Amino acid sequence: MKTVLFAWEFGGGLGHAAPLLSLAGALEQRRADIRPIFFFRDTVYTRSLLAGRDWPILPAPVLHALREGQTGEASYAQVLAAAGFVRRRDLAAMVATWDDVFAMAKPDLIVAEHSPIASLAARGRIPVVVTGTGFTVPPSHTQHFPAFRKGVDPPAVHRRMLDVINSLLQARGVSPLQRVPELIAGDRRAIFSLPHLDPYGPLRKDRLLGPYVGRLKPTPPPKPSIYLYSRATEERLDDMVEVILGFGGPVSAYITGPDCPARTLLESRGARIYDRPPDMQQALGTANIVVSNGGAGVTGAALMIGRAQVIIPIHVESEVNAARVEATGSAMIVAPFDKRTFCEAIETVMQVRLFHERAEATAREIAALDLPENPLDEAARLCDELL
Repeated sequence: MKTVLFAWEFGGGLGHAAPLLSLAGALEQRRADIRPIFFFRDTVYTRSLLAGRDWPILPAPVLHALREGQTGEASYAQVLAAAGFVRRRDLAAMVATWDDVFAMAKPDLIVAEHSPIASLAARGRIPVVVTGTGFTVPPSHTQHFPAFRKGVDPPAVHRRMLDVINSLLQARGVSPLQRVPELIAGDRRAIFSLPHLDPYGPLRKDRLLGPYVGRLKPTPPPKPSIYLYSRATEERLDDMVEVILGFGGPVSAYITGPDCPARTLLESRGARIYDRPPDMQQALGTANIVVSNGGAGVTGAALMIGRAQVIIPIHVESEVNAARVEATGSAMIVAPFDKRTFCEAIETVMQVRLFHERAEATAREIAALDLPENPLDEAARLCDELL
């Protein structure tokens, strides 16, 4: 048997776990001698995605005292710096913990989703497929991590990070990096993203596979209705739900995490609530506006189907995604959030036909792209090459 370790360290929401679980399934279909094992940031709510499989999900080594990327940050370098890549003692401890994980699991391959520390620990020892979105898998050939936005300079932390990383690699008897982006080059890369959501544009040399759910078909928008995707822990969720219910039309929602008052209120008012991740074609196809916090999965699906969006960013990745979607002319961003601005945004997108026309045009552009018909099969092939 071949053991494949699927790692997810940073980032919130099930959008990091779902592609890994789906990829494991695709890899199992490709070859029968696979033993998947998962080390996830969230080991509780990800179990709703298992669909009856008995795969083990264990906690990933995460130093929760260190913060993750915040809105307004300029490049992936700041995400890594905040996660401990400028603190040698903290980084060494997390790498050592991954060493213990590898010693226990004895993986033949690691699939790393937003898991740069696992990638560092595996370097020179175990082959790695780096996977994720355009945001979490920056170009690896550049001298520095590029800025997310035009007119913003990358932060001056690369030299410090390079020194810290190379001091660890030297102690481990592994060749040093010449450039920090080499850290997440991997032996193969599977990037589940659309060009419309990739913040690196012409710098990208990797082939984008499109969203992991595969190609979704553009469909005409139905009568005014709203699909909401958010987390139960989102502090503004109650206000969001109050505003959405105030419009009186059909509402459907998928809210991840524990039971919460917002979900109960939606159910009591007749909204359709999904208990597990819904089929995106069906869920988004029956709404004409998608409201979310800007995760790559839901925004990408809305772009493919041709839905106008209202986005409330909650971290730097969702902020970058929101700006990319807004640039298509099919979305409005609510930042900072307040109920009045959010209400006005929904009303505007609901009533102004141009948002829907731009969403439909973008969906046609995406349908014409040369993307794999089945991104998961392509990613499984890359894993198989290393196995």
